[in-house]
Amino acid sequence: LALLALAAPTPARAEQVPLPGLRVVGGPVWHASPERDVIGALDILPVITVYDLGDSGFAWGFLLGYGYESDRTHLFEAGGEIGYSAGSIQTSMLGFRGVVGSSSGNFGIGFRATAGAEFLLGLFRVEFAFQLVHTDGHDEKDVRLTAGVDVLRLPFLAFAFAGHD
Repeated sequence: LALLALAAPTPARAEQVPLPGLRVVGGPVWHASPERDVIGALDILPVITVYDLGDSGFAWGFLLGYGYESDRTHLFEAGGEIGYSAGSIQTSMLGFRGVVGSSSGNFGIGFRATAGAEFLLGLFRVEFAFQLVHTDGHDEKDVRLTAGVDVLRLPFLAFAFAGHD
């Protein structure tokens, strides 16, 4: 229902519209410790983001998800994001996620801090992140640069933007 609200003309004042999504992002991960190597990562994240529609406004959201790294790391993620939107074209977001799962075969728990840029109400996203996972008596630290698309928002936003001049 919230997605269909985008098809109507946007009034001059900002309206808060929640948009559900399924974000799929991937990219390189640079491990800072204990080893220095580069691996690949893929995250699948169901999200709900509330946007202030209009010329500009705040955006915030929550996400859950699963992350895979090519070194046998499997992490479940939960967290939130807050940011500022310059209309429906670009949104800058800062986020924090708790992570828990296995890292290189050992149980791990930690966090991921993110800074991202979204385009077209989150349809496309680029994100830089720092992650720390405590596992087997030591901390694993990495930085990552990921990019992706929201596969759930793609058909809905195509319909919504088709209704605007």
